[in-house]
Amino acid sequence: MEAEKGIAKIPLSRQELGAEVLSQLPEMLETNYEELSLQFASIFSNAFDLPHALPVNSGTSAIHIALRLANVQAGDLVLCSDLTYVASAFPISYCGAKPVFIDVDRESWNMSPDSLELAILLAMQGRLLGIEAKKPKAIVVVHLFGMPARMPEIMKIANKYQIPVIEDAAEALGARIGDQFCGSFGDFACFSFNNNKIVTTLGGGLLVTKTKDQLEQADYLSSQARSRGEGYTHFQLGYNYRMNLAGAALGCLTLPLWQSEIQKRKNVNGFYQDQLHSFMFQEQPEPEFHPNHWLSAILFKNKETKHKALDILQQHEIESRSVWKPMHLQPYFKGSPFIGSGVSEEIFEKGLCLPSSGSLSQQSLQKIVDLVLTS
Repeated sequence: MEAEKGIAKIPLSRQELGAEVLSQLPEMLETNYEELSLQFASIFSNAFDLPHALPVNSGTSAIHIALRLANVQAGDLVLCSDLTYVASAFPISYCGAKPVFIDVDRESWNMSPDSLELAILLAMQGRLLGIEAKKPKAIVVVHLFGMPARMPEIMKIANKYQIPVIEDAAEALGARIGDQFCGSFGDFACFSFNNNKIVTTLGGGLLVTKTKDQLEQADYLSSQARSRGEGYTHFQLGYNYRMNLAGAALGCLTLPLWQSEIQKRKNVNGFYQDQLHSFMFQEQPEPEFHPNHWLSAILFKNKETKHKALDILQQHEIESRSVWKPMHLQPYFKGSPFIGSGVSEEIFEKGLCLPSSGSLSQQSLQKIVDLVLTS
């Protein structure tokens, strides 16, 4: 059992809004919402070379809208990374679809291309327990903790079977493979701007589409599916998913800082890698994979030593937590198909996330390292 969480003096991940940003906020809030939302979307698109961007109220909402745009309906199969936060998978259930969870590789801790293709073949052959033969409707691939998934291999498989790909890049803003940013590989991409992320709007998200028509449809669905023109006329089921005015304003003010914020996270990870070299870290599959190191996590020899370290850190008011619990182990998804050899479960049992805020002092980092080494 993990120790009961109190208020941590050293949080796991927090993005602080500086005085300069806060001083500009009142003036920004005088701007018309539509104008401010478009401005934030434009800044984002230009920064990451992503064609069409729509600010929404959460990364979860972005995934839900992406699934709708991919025409995912009740009874459809959606393949999803197993080692992730539940927000990657819940929108599948919002659509009434059935998730099939895909194991991860030992290096990147992201979706295994081999397990992905096996899942597609088993689904099409009707060899998934209790599910009739059908081609999966979509793939939700996660860039865990800001480490890019093996997108060239995954896209090759997806294109081979003509299955749309939704990138859950909630944790991967600014991460890239070569010169190509996460979020630019798939058919859709979803980002999060919670207060623990690289860039924050104090809650909020963003959806990326390939075409302007998709963007307009996403805007329509996220605005209660209200038809333009006189009166309030609704022909489809819609959602109240728009980003609020303050979020759009903060996005415009904080997004330009993304490169310096990533460098701070990289510095934290570099310190951990140097001081905790006897531990296994999440690894780049190839040299051209460039993570943003949103969170730094290590693997212990077994779950007992991991929980001992977790307890010690929490006793010193230092927040840490286990790596995400795999989706196929979640009670809500009991009985959902899982394809793989159990790598995600092993990483969960042995993996511990360490404080990773870019604002961590050298003294705090050393204290964390010293406590981990005593466990």
